[in-house]
Amino acid sequence: MKLLIPFLSLILAHVALAAQEPAELSERRQAWETQRTEAQTKVDKLYFNELEELKKNFVQAGNLPAARAVDNAIKGEVKADNEPDALVKLSEARSKSLKKALKPLDKQYWQDLKNLRGDFQKQGSLAGIEAADSEIKKVLAAYKKSPEPKKNATLADAPDRSDTFKGFKMEFVVIGNPNNKADDTGYGAVSYTYRIGKHEVSEAMIDAYNKRSRGPKITKDTRGGDKPATSVFPHQAAHFVNWLNTSQGSQAAYKFENETFEPWDKEDAWQLGGENLFRHKDAKYFLPSEDEWYKAAYYDPKLNDGKGGYWDYATGSNEIPNAIPSGIDAGTAVHSQSERTAPADITTAGGLSPYGTMAQNGNVSEYGESALDGSNNSHSEPRFLRGGNWSGNHWGQPLWMKASNRDDTIFPGGVWKFVGFRVASVAE
Repeated sequence: MKLLIPFLSLILAHVALAAQEPAELSERRQAWETQRTEAQTKVDKLYFNELEELKKNFVQAGNLPAARAVDNAIKGEVKADNEPDALVKLSEARSKSLKKALKPLDKQYWQDLKNLRGDFQKQGSLAGIEAADSEIKKVLAAYKKSPEPKKNATLADAPDRSDTFKGFKMEFVVIGNPNNKADDTGYGAVSYTYRIGKHEVSEAMIDAYNKRSRGPKITKDTRGGDKPATSVFPHQAAHFVNWLNTSQGSQAAYKFENETFEPWDKEDAWQLGGENLFRHKDAKYFLPSEDEWYKAAYYDPKLNDGKGGYWDYATGSNEIPNAIPSGIDAGTAVHSQSERTAPADITTAGGLSPYGTMAQNGNVSEYGESALDGSNNSHSEPRFLRGGNWSGNHWGQPLWMKASNRDDTIFPGGVWKFVGFRVASVAE
């Protein structure tokens, strides 16, 4: 296993000038480099453990190309052009962790160098001052900002985290940090990496299904294409997800027999993280389980010195989100104190969770795949509801946005104007 090239590649080629370099400077540099090496080793140890777990998950899911890409990253081989999103996310997280770990060390070293330069000046040592100035420039070079592009310059498009379907795109975020512990509520533990929709499913997405799918038509409220799709029956959401799969040549997630929603046989059922008879093992898209939904909303891998933990609200905070009618400011949500008569658009429905999902608190309450009792063996059972919503009734109160509370339950034959859903997916 090879360590990757350090994030802050400070060009410190110690050439034959060492013999002329003041001993005080050499000692400080050696101590600094030792500290940086120890800090990077600690970050990389966690990173490689996560890579090994991600590779294992891909192998278990039968995604061998993705597993090989992760294996190449572990071995330090040339980066592939089509790295899976989960690997890219881990790499980006590692870079951020390295920056967080190394920046304070570099800042302290820079301050030490400034003090040392002052000592050399008092001593009247020109060679010492020049050596210290040279070292200071090397340290600061890693933090020098790249020049801003000219306004008329052509910029490359940012990486597209969206999946394209017939008539729309759906943006996903990667939920990594597999094998995290459950919250004290008992929810949130997920043993594998997965993706979840950044936004709720919109009316326009349901319209695209109704226009292009051969499946049963889906009924919904009609507030506008960018509004979250509400008053959608749980079995209709399952038809929508099945179409996402089959329209791309993947296995349908949910089983219907004579328009009755049924569990899969054990040999066909999902097994990652425990047997789930509701979901087919080869499905790419599915409704999130309660644990998958909960982790995406409340878990933060940076809490507790990088060991991970949970917030009370899906805005990365233990404080009730500020009520807004619409917007994307951090720490905000469209909930019952927003004085609205309808939900906001799915892309302007409040601040983001630590993983980057929007409106898992507020806008519309959301149901998922899991039965209320977690047994997942009968589709006649009610589903969980979580997240709170814009409505002024009791389901929308701030209490129901909190991690420790479910909103209520929804039976397969139930619909509400303030309830919607989002889609989850396997990692790629």
